[in-house]
Amino acid sequence: MALVMSGNCFKAILILFFLVSAAYPADNFTALRSEYEALVVSDKYTRTSVITLAERFYRLYASNPKGAGADTALLFAGKAYKISFEKFKNSRDPLTALSYFRTAYTNFSTPAATEAYLEAAEIFIEMKDLASAQFTLNRLINKFPDSTQAVAAAAMLEDINRMADTAEKTQTDNGVKEGDNAGEFTPPNTEDLLRMPPDVFGEIIAANFEDAPKSSGGTAVISDMRYFSADDYTRVVIDLSANSRIEKQWLKADVKAKLPPRLYIDIFNSTVSDKVPKNMKIADGLVKTIRWAYNKPGVTRVVLDSEAIEDFTVFQMENPYRIVIDVTGQRRFAPPPATPPSTAGKPAAGKGNGPTLANAFGLKVRTIVIDPGHGGKDPGCSYSGQKEKEIVLDIAKELKTLLQKDKSLNVYLTRDKDVYIPLEERTAIANKYKADLFISIHINAAPNKTASGIETYVLNVTNDASALEVAAFENKATTKSISDLQGILKDLMLNSKLEESMNLAYAVQKNLSTTLKLSKAQNLGVKQAPFYVLVGAQMPSILIETGFLSNKNDAGKLATAAYRKNIAAAIHKGILEYIAKYNK
Repeated sequence: MALVMSGNCFKAILILFFLVSAAYPADNFTALRSEYEALVVSDKYTRTSVITLAERFYRLYASNPKGAGADTALLFAGKAYKISFEKFKNSRDPLTALSYFRTAYTNFSTPAATEAYLEAAEIFIEMKDLASAQFTLNRLINKFPDSTQAVAAAAMLEDINRMADTAEKTQTDNGVKEGDNAGEFTPPNTEDLLRMPPDVFGEIIAANFEDAPKSSGGTAVISDMRYFSADDYTRVVIDLSANSRIEKQWLKADVKAKLPPRLYIDIFNSTVSDKVPKNMKIADGLVKTIRWAYNKPGVTRVVLDSEAIEDFTVFQMENPYRIVIDVTGQRRFAPPPATPPSTAGKPAAGKGNGPTLANAFGLKVRTIVIDPGHGGKDPGCSYSGQKEKEIVLDIAKELKTLLQKDKSLNVYLTRDKDVYIPLEERTAIANKYKADLFISIHINAAPNKTASGIETYVLNVTNDASALEVAAFENKATTKSISDLQGILKDLMLNSKLEESMNLAYAVQKNLSTTLKLSKAQNLGVKQAPFYVLVGAQMPSILIETGFLSNKNDAGKLATAAYRKNIAAAIHKGILEYIAKYNK
């Protein structure tokens, strides 16, 4: 289905072309604009040519992200990827286009930003993700109510709402309406869980996964539903025994039926364990309840009743299988403050009650969460008797000790013992305690035993095959599943923190290179890839691959306590360099 643009939208684009093009140096943007206009009226181009043009637009932005015309360079970079998607149907193109559009409308309040909202919404419509399109258009209207694009957005919303109403009439809640389930169940208090030391918390989580029922006949068994709450964020996790196709939909409030606005997820070819209550009362100021019922044979519908949900993301994970739902908004009331989990039995120094860096400009770094990768039943990579989970824990503990010398910092580990904690729990812990930085520490491995060196990653989409392979290993997935992930789009587009993450990554990588005296070949630089452990992090976050355990030279150095301390010292220097920039 080709993307259809309203008359108002098309006129706005033409106006935008001529209003903003003057902001660019003529020797750069004018030539690119001419090439783009030629593409619009021609269908004789290859995917390579249009992607090359898109990246040239992006380089204009990247060369001066705060400069005049940076917003419009981003807009046209995304539009070029959108054109490529329309013609060539490559699944990676909408990921990149949406990433560029989101960067534009998150970081700018200009005509280009308003146009980026419309462009992003049209991609969501093309992908049949009406709920995300609705949210995007509503954001545009709320942020720029008097703009020409707001008029176009309102018209698009009317069409979407008609489609959503039709879908709602043909697929009602079928037994999951409020009040149908007697005896509401209140789950174990997650505040209490998160007060526990990481080793106890991890053992509880591990036990939940090990007790999960196995599927039979290809049917996915839903074994548990869990949630975690922060000030403006709730994460819901649905554990399954097998992968399953899902569909999601946002439903408006039903006044007659006394139903609030709600998000539902249909899980196909599934059944639910008797251990899972049909109605879980959350009432955290953002989500009222989680409830489920069989919408039709073989289809489980999970409903999140909204108290103040403004946005959501749904994505799937593997090994073990689960569905993760992140919802955000402004709570109607603040949940009681939680005591951060202790690490090694001792709370970190400092008050830690400052706001997070990602929430506004100029806020200081107060709280840091360090994540030693893997653990427990997940050893990570293992070579020559060495296990990744043990080495990274040693590095993380040393890094924590160094950081705690600054009494103004709160420093926490996601685990301080050899316990298993799923990837989505690690990010949730960082969000729960309003961390200002999230540092995940890992060790690399490769079939090519000569591969060596250190690299630092931030969360984003990528076409880099080697980066996708690293992400696939850390995610316990395949490179194909990583490339095709559609549900993590919005997390990959949270570019309000991408620039800060990049700054942190560059500072850490630079200090790793100088402190460890890496050769040019061993300094693998800063890269971008879709790591699950970084998805949903509401603060600048990085993942560090501190060497290749599959390489004899790297492994030999990693086996020594002195080298591990040097790695921690280098990361520490990089973090301090970043803090010095922002804690002014």
